[in-house]
Amino acid sequence: MLGVSSGIGSNPLKLKTLLQGMESENIRLFLVTEEEHFESDYKSYTESRYIEITTASNFPNVFPEEKFDYIIVEIGISFSDLNAFKKRLQATGKLLVWNENSKEISLVQKSEPQMTIPSGNGLWHVYG
Repeated sequence: MLGVSSGIGSNPLKLKTLLQGMESENIRLFLVTEEEHFESDYKSYTESRYIEITTASNFPNVFPEEKFDYIIVEIGISFSDLNAFKKRLQATGKLLVWNENSKEISLVQKSEPQMTIPSGNGLWHVYG
């Protein structure tokens, strides 16, 4: 599982915990952010080698050797980034993108998500 710009990582951690309870699998959690101050939070629940501090434009390229069952993106992304993340999924993988900006929501909805879920001030778009 890859969490992208997920603050302290609470949403990816919640999904990981839920899936482990349902599937009894060992799920590796990878996290990437631009904000170095979250690194210490991440280290409390994932291994250091699964943490990447980089720029937003590089997010789709992190951990290049990995394909993911789940990618959770919690920043506004472009259509090209959306497609780049989709290419990083396993065959049955899911991409979850959260947006609160109406312009970004409109752009992402044009890419025909499988499902849209209201959440707080924004929407989750699910692909896969």
